[in-house]
Amino acid sequence: MLRRQGELPRIPEFDEKQHFNHYRAATLGFYAGAVPLVFPAEMWIERSNQKARLEGCGFAKPKPPLFPGEGGRHPQRALRDALCDILPPEYGFLPTLRIADFEVQEWLRTPSAPERMWALLGERL
Repeated sequence: MLRRQGELPRIPEFDEKQHFNHYRAATLGFYAGAVPLVFPAEMWIERSNQKARLEGCGFAKPKPPLFPGEGGRHPQRALRDALCDILPPEYGFLPTLRIADFEVQEWLRTPSAPERMWALLGERL
């Protein structure tokens, strides 16, 4: 949780590749214009729609009772991400801050990473 002096709390989320798929595009499409978001929803939807093949193994295992079938973890993750976007403002938190792996992977392990991260956060906040 992030909290600046005098501000409400904010939840940060780091979205890796498995967070981007057609399930996420569908859920995000339902509320992107109606809920305050601190990430570019259109970019998330576009990246999600670009994925042709879902990850397997533990990224896709069944998650009963709501998502019992093979690949159940993918729709479960999309639902969880939607809840993390929708609920915080309803309960007195600032909107969830999301950063995607593809936004930072090019420079994350470079000497300029701290400055680049602060710049990205400055754009979002």
